[in-house]
Amino acid sequence: VREAVVSTQSTGVMVKLYSVFSHAINFIALYDEASVILKKHELVRKERELKIRTNTEQGGWGTNAATEEAGRAEDMQFREALSALTQNFETIRAGFVTSLDDLLTALCQEQDETVKFLSLRINFNEFYRGQVLVK
Repeated sequence: VREAVVSTQSTGVMVKLYSVFSHAINFIALYDEASVILKKHELVRKERELKIRTNTEQGGWGTNAATEEAGRAEDMQFREALSALTQNFETIRAGFVTSLDDLLTALCQEQDETVKFLSLRINFNEFYRGQVLVK
């Protein structure tokens, strides 16, 4: 199978496969970025809560207008970052689905029988994996 896919006649399949892997790698990079953003926001939120608790324990007001406004600004930045992440995840998902469909189509159009039936094998495996999850 490897020789058939790597042959010069299968360059279309290789390009499609590269696109699928590229989307997967982009997803991993975006997942890492999302993790950093979520951890940063959690740290900022905990620091804000600690300041409020400390001020209250010392007999003062837990918060004031300036710290409330700063908190709202931080929360707005976080929501904007989440919105951008969501859009990027959707873009990657859509690209991945399209690339995978293109790969399966390219596999079906191959001359080599081994390569041609890889798409059937991939779909067959996914179908039965879904059946196991349903049960």
